[in-house]
Amino acid sequence: MNIFLRMERYLVILFLLVAPLSLSAQVFEFRREVPRSEERRSPVEYKDGQRGLERFMMEKYENPDGGRGVNGDIVVEMIVNEKGKVTDTRVLSRVSKAYDDEAERVVRKMKFKPAKVGKKKVKSRTRVVFPIRRGRLSFVTFATIDI
Repeated sequence: MNIFLRMERYLVILFLLVAPLSLSAQVFEFRREVPRSEERRSPVEYKDGQRGLERFMMEKYENPDGGRGVNGDIVVEMIVNEKGKVTDTRVLSRVSKAYDDEAERVVRKMKFKPAKVGKKKVKSRTRVVFPIRRGRLSFVTFATIDI
């Protein structure tokens, strides 16, 4: 009887050691079956590139009054549909109510090139950052030198 208990323990240990190997083999086979065109995903892009996005933001963003001391980055997350239109927005990083509302208003006017999986256009999520410096939208960055 004692020998059967030991044998049962060894079988359980052997099963616990071998089970993860078969699971990883199944996952590997699943990944291999996905066609290559489905693996390629192109991200959402603004229709005129990064410079065009900054230009659009500078033209459309109206700085709220009375915010000279306001600094920070407003991060707006949005969903871009298959046609490149912004359908839903959410402010992730806030500066102040007036600045955040203005950033959301500008984002809703944007038009993007939609993301693609293979050749198919898909709905996707992306983010836009509005850098606010001294109460104004500013994309100016200065190179720093360590002394």
